[in-house]
Amino acid sequence: MELRKILPGSPDAALMDEVNLESFPPEELMQTDMQLKLCADGALEVWAVYDTEEFVGFTTVYPGTRLAYVFFLAVHKDARSRGYGTRILQLLHDHYAGRRIVLDIEPVDPSVPDNAMRIRRKQFYLRNGFLESGYMLKYLGLSFEILYAGPGEFSLGDYREMMDGIRGVIHSCGFEVFEPEIFPIA
Repeated sequence: MELRKILPGSPDAALMDEVNLESFPPEELMQTDMQLKLCADGALEVWAVYDTEEFVGFTTVYPGTRLAYVFFLAVHKDARSRGYGTRILQLLHDHYAGRRIVLDIEPVDPSVPDNAMRIRRKQFYLRNGFLESGYMLKYLGLSFEILYAGPGEFSLGDYREMMDGIRGVIHSCGFEVFEPEIFPIA
């Protein structure tokens, strides 16, 4: 398996768009064109994931100095349940060696209809070496639990510094309403 950078105009962009639109709810979706523009500008890294010559998914990463933040990771619906998620995470660990990999997930919440899916997602990441940071991220009325993996402990200072960089990237796209808050899980 391998990561291949996706840029605007790439043949992989249409495949990425299909997976992006079917994998993320509208309130969490970042349009494919915006992700690719930010990749072309060097602010994000957008990767097509291939198994030999089969497109199996994509991931979008903010490559911070000490942390690599996984914005999106999605496997094509025809390739799910074949171990690709685990293998993509390994590719990310290898590619961003020496950095902690950080991501956020919808928190487990028994009061929401998709709680079973949230539990499965969290179990997947925990099985793949991710740890609970003890913190939540909140923006645009949405809340997410922060997970991390890689060398060292979770550093709130590193995370805040990285999130300041991400805020700058998002603001550069005209979305000044993106003001993330970080708070401990009660």
